[in-house]
Amino acid sequence: MFSLHTLEVVTGLIFIYLLLSLLATNLNEIITNALSLRGKTLHRAISVMLDDPGFSELSAAFYRLPLIKRFADRGDRGKPEYITKNNFSRALLHLLQEREPGKDLRKALQNLPDGETKQLLLSFYEEVQGDYDAFRASLEIWFDEMMDRTSGWYKRKVQVILFSIGMGIALVFNADTLQMTRTLSSDPEALRQIMIMAETFRQDPPPTLRKAAVDSTNLLVYQKAQELLHEQVEPVRNMLGMGWTAERWAFWQKGKIDKILLQLLGWMVTALAISLGAPFWFDLLKRIMTLRGSGTPPAEKRPPDVATPASPASRPKR
Repeated sequence: MFSLHTLEVVTGLIFIYLLLSLLATNLNEIITNALSLRGKTLHRAISVMLDDPGFSELSAAFYRLPLIKRFADRGDRGKPEYITKNNFSRALLHLLQEREPGKDLRKALQNLPDGETKQLLLSFYEEVQGDYDAFRASLEIWFDEMMDRTSGWYKRKVQVILFSIGMGIALVFNADTLQMTRTLSSDPEALRQIMIMAETFRQDPPPTLRKAAVDSTNLLVYQKAQELLHEQVEPVRNMLGMGWTAERWAFWQKGKIDKILLQLLGWMVTALAISLGAPFWFDLLKRIMTLRGSGTPPAEKRPPDVATPASPASRPKR
């Protein structure tokens, strides 16, 4: 079993990871908004669904529809970040029926260029025997299944960005996991202050941990990042002596290769921890602090003293 001191060191490390992960989450939100990553990933998914090699007319027309364009943040140049399955089916049906003057859906599907998209849509239509509502439901199921894959694509991209941000944070703050562990283990006052901050944070987490999504406006995200940096990260950095000094720069210029490699390892561990995301560390913090709070010192666990039964040899003879 871990000692109470070891448990507190682990808790302190988890809390530091949580703060740095929150900072990384805010920076990630700014970057993904600037790159329109959500919109581009959704556009890729729609293209995979509707286009065949050499034919991208259907997805291009889909994105030109007012029903779809109105969800874009930047007019004609932007791409919607989110489309409901209902709007997808409505837009696609509208496109298909526009291709056939008589509004005959079967003919509209047959007039599509030969390819997998045409075959798939025709198979949906034949399965429901031409029932319009059932065909629309099939389109929505198809869309939901594709969005599951799209979510995986997006998460993988975000994971790479988060790791890159995490490495940047580790370097800028000199957040070496090995050194932070040594400091927490050897400095009781710093550990005590970190534990107080962690408990306060657990009881009153920021809104970004209490709701599923963060604000999409870069200015608001930037303001939250600034608040987090000054109110939480900076005090922790000062307590643990993180950062760069002339002595630490000299270490890199003249340090031994084995110590330099250890510091690189410490940064790498920090970056990997940050890439796991703030929700992961917040959940773990709550669990471990509950475990710590439920622990009772050994002295309190002992049962009240009771008289020791006499051994058979010491019992009085009757």
